Amino acid sequence: MNRSIIILLLTLCVSSLFATPSIKNKVAPGPPKKLNIITSLSVLAELTRELGGDFVNVESLSSADQDPHFVKALPSFKRLLGNADLLIQIGRSLELWVPQVIASSGNAKLISGSGLITASEGISPLEVPKALTREQGDIHPQGNPHVWLSPSATLKMAANIRDALIKIDAEHKAIYEKNFASFKEKLAKKLFGEALVKAANNNDFLWRLHEGHKLLDYVKTRKLALGGWIKEAEAINYPFFTYHSVFSYLAHEFSLKIVGQIEEKSGVAPTLKYLSELKKKAKEQKITHIVAANYYVGHKGLITTLAKDIGGHSLFIAVDCKPKQSYFEFIDQLLRELVNFKTPVKPAA
Repeated sequence: MNRSIIILLLTLCVSSLFATPSIKNKVAPGPPKKLNIITSLSVLAELTRELGGDFVNVESLSSADQDPHFVKALPSFKRLLGNADLLIQIGRSLELWVPQVIASSGNAKLISGSGLITASEGISPLEVPKALTREQGDIHPQGNPHVWLSPSATLKMAANIRDALIKIDAEHKAIYEKNFASFKEKLAKKLFGEALVKAANNNDFLWRLHEGHKLLDYVKTRKLALGGWIKEAEAINYPFFTYHSVFSYLAHEFSLKIVGQIEEKSGVAPTLKYLSELKKKAKEQKITHIVAANYYVGHKGLITTLAKDIGGHSLFIAVDCKPKQSYFEFIDQLLRELVNFKTPVKPAA
């Protein structure tokens, strides 16, 4: 073999031993870009986190101790809404303060309405007024807006939020659908009980029975065990007054016995004559319980005085998710407090 060729081959071999391997400059994928979602209520924030997972940053404009009808705009709202991809509200004239904060946000998507999502869309309303007059007080033309206290209604809100996320982030559609399916499964187990969900082996069938008020007949006919929140709520079998019609959807879901409101009309304080009528009603129907949302603590004097006059007790209770409290934990706590309130502990003398 030609000596020059041999030398060349040896040179190439030695060079290859010490040469730095050729590596393509690949940029490691960074964390996924997250959607900025703002909600009017904490419960909507928790639902969005549940469905959006790692692909959303979520903040609520209000907290569980605030009346959602009246939320005072903060300077931080402009920054939050200015960067928002979506603003999710309950709707039904609950958050009348939302249009003002949208107008000052400078966010074209929100101002045009394309980025504003109404979570209560498609939910059958309760207490829709037959006529719209100021004589009825502060009414909601589209019906009672406190829909999130119904797990059935909340499932529909979750579906609306899922669809909104998919619309602006189709790339992660499969993940949003998977998270919704997981939420729906867990909600069914919490509402109906794990044993019944397992026995039926068809959650959609159970939801249809429940919404059609045929679930109890199905359970009795098949000799199945009803559990979950529905079973727990059976212990809330006492009649009670509320201050405002916050608990209507909860009562409708679990057949609770709300017998009247302390407000004479929505948003209108009671007259002495009306309070006298409530006391008479309490005596006739043996009503000794009053339940009010925690943000009505400003009316505590009125509420506790009425409770004393009817020989009963009052309970102020959170009606929205507290920080880091899931929807499931929220309803767990709400029902537990109402069950315990059946026989309230008397304060120490």
